[in-house]
Amino acid sequence: MDLKLRIARTAARIATRLNLADTTVVEAIKDQVLRSLQADLEGHAVRVDGFDMFLNPRDRTSAMRYLTNNYEPFETEIVRRIPLAGATALDIGANIGYYSLLTSAAVGPKGRVYAFEPESRNFGLLEKNLALNHATNVTAFRLAVSDAPGTGTLVLSPTNMGDHRLAFGASAGAPRAADSQVVEVDSLDRRLERERVTEVDFIKLDVQGHEHRVLVGARRLLTRQAHRLVILMELEPEALRAAGTNPEALLTYLRGFDFQVLALDVEHRAVIPLTAGSSTGAGRTFYNVLLVGSDRTDVLRAMGLSPPD
Repeated sequence: MDLKLRIARTAARIATRLNLADTTVVEAIKDQVLRSLQADLEGHAVRVDGFDMFLNPRDRTSAMRYLTNNYEPFETEIVRRIPLAGATALDIGANIGYYSLLTSAAVGPKGRVYAFEPESRNFGLLEKNLALNHATNVTAFRLAVSDAPGTGTLVLSPTNMGDHRLAFGASAGAPRAADSQVVEVDSLDRRLERERVTEVDFIKLDVQGHEHRVLVGARRLLTRQAHRLVILMELEPEALRAAGTNPEALLTYLRGFDFQVLALDVEHRAVIPLTAGSSTGAGRTFYNVLLVGSDRTDVLRAMGLSPPD
């Protein structure tokens, strides 16, 4: 397994460095790498940026990035810069647990992490990865977070296990297809009250366009604690529009709680203040943004920025 993995990782790195205009060649190499490793990955963990992780070899998008130690490297750096020792963190859209493990290490033995993942196979891998890394400060819930409790239909992506999405509008009431799961849904305010979690310091939020509904369902939390909160969030315009909202509406809602919004420029590894009226998607597929509460000047300094006057 070790020799095969080293060879596969080398091939994957070569593939990712090829001229990306020739996507057919690149994707063919990636497919071959994953097929060659599929049987081995089913029962063996691999080392991913300091953690031992079981992967889903059918996840063509994320598995390749994990194998090349190239899973959101700038976002990983950002989380490691934030002072989180002893903090309480939430990982909403936990997938197989990379950010759960990252925040578990960051908060340390005196901190707590609550991870939420609705899809059954992802959740199984999440639990295995937490146990494998002795992440005893993490509590995992098989649950989709939204703006109200109930059940929902999770529509599954066949190739990207991080791109499952809750159905909206008329599609939510349609007969359930084979490529979907019925999942439990709860609001963040309700679930935190049930778990007696009274303080939250950090949230990682990546739910494929459902971010606005999640944060509407966290209104009590934001009203009480936005000043001390830091949120790392995906802001994908098309996914938000498919969910019935848009980036501008979401950022307007969040600025009502006095968050400072920072866009993560992955290409240049820079953190850029995103003021009201700034572009939130022109020419880009998605942003990741960092939302910093008014009392968290320590986080701004950790990002190399001066606190506002």
